[in-house]
Amino acid sequence: MPFLGPKALYRKCNCFYTLYMKMLTPIALCLFFCMAFTSNAAAAFDYNAAVQNTYGQYPNYIAIHTVQPAYTIDWRSSRSLLWSYAQNLIHKEFTGRRYAMGHSWFEVSCSSPAAGYRQHLLSSQLEVSMDEFVAKLKEGEGFALFTFTTGGRLQTKEDALKQLAALAPKRKHLNTAVFRISERACAKAMGFYNQYQQSGAYKKYGLGVKPDKFEGGGCASVAAAVAKAGGVQTKQWMRRVSLSMEGFPTQERKVKLQQLFFKNFSFGTDQLTSTITMDFYDLQLIYNWTQKHYLDNALIKKYKIAESPVIEFNLAPYQP
Repeated sequence: MPFLGPKALYRKCNCFYTLYMKMLTPIALCLFFCMAFTSNAAAAFDYNAAVQNTYGQYPNYIAIHTVQPAYTIDWRSSRSLLWSYAQNLIHKEFTGRRYAMGHSWFEVSCSSPAAGYRQHLLSSQLEVSMDEFVAKLKEGEGFALFTFTTGGRLQTKEDALKQLAALAPKRKHLNTAVFRISERACAKAMGFYNQYQQSGAYKKYGLGVKPDKFEGGGCASVAAAVAKAGGVQTKQWMRRVSLSMEGFPTQERKVKLQQLFFKNFSFGTDQLTSTITMDFYDLQLIYNWTQKHYLDNALIKKYKIAESPVIEFNLAPYQP
C-alpha cells in the first residue's frame, strides 16, 4: 500500500466522511420526522374529546375500560399462575409498561333534565404499593394471600384520562364496554360509588375482598361492583377457583414460594382433596368478553376510539 501524505490522507478521509454523511443524513432525517410525527400524534390525541363525540353524548351510562395483561394470567394451577405472573413482572421491568398485569377503570355519567344537573366520574381502584404483598409471599403465606389486603387508593380522573389517552392508540391493549342505563339506575351506580368512597373501603386493596360489602377491592371487582349497582349483569366476568387446604399456612408450617411452584396445586373445582372455593372478578374475563362481542356480535353498536374497540348495550328501555 503506497504511503499517503497528510494532504492525501485528509482528502481520502474527508471523502469517506462526506459519503458517510450523505448516507446517514436521509436516515437520520427520516427517523427524526417519524419520531416527531409519532410523538405529536400521541400528544395530539384527546381521549375526552373522542368520548364526547361518541358515547359521551348519552344522558346516562356506565363504561368499563379494560387493558389486558401483557401475558395471559393462567389460572389452571399455582405453577402456571406464578409463571404468568413472573412473565408480566419481567415485561414490566423491561418495557416500563404501567399496567403489565392489566387494569380496569369505571366511568359513570348521570344527568337529569328535570333537575338540570350532570355528574361524571372516571376512576379505578389502585394499590399504594405491592411491597407488603411480595414480602408476605416470600414469608410463606401461600394461598392466604388470596384474602390478604394491602393499602389502596382511588385514581384521579385526570390521571385516568391521561392513561386512557396513552393506551387507546395502541392496538390490542384497551377495550371498552358501554352500557346505556336509566336515570334511576345511574343514580344507584353513582350512589354506590359515593358510599364506597365515604366508607374508606378503597383504602384496602385485594383480590378476595368484596367492594359491595365495603371490605375493599381490586380494580376489576370495584369496576364490576359499580356496573352491577347500575343494573349491569356481571356474572360473566367472575372466575371461580378451588384452593387446596394444603396451600394454606398453619401455625406449624409455612407454604413457601417454591412449594407453590413445584407441588403445583390445581385450581380446578374437581379436586379430591379438601378445598376452599373462591369467586372473584377477573379483568381478563372482562377484556375477553368485550372483545368477543366486538368481533362476533352483529346486533350491537360497535366502533373504535383510536385503535381501541368499543361496544354498546342499551339497557335503559328495560330498566325502571
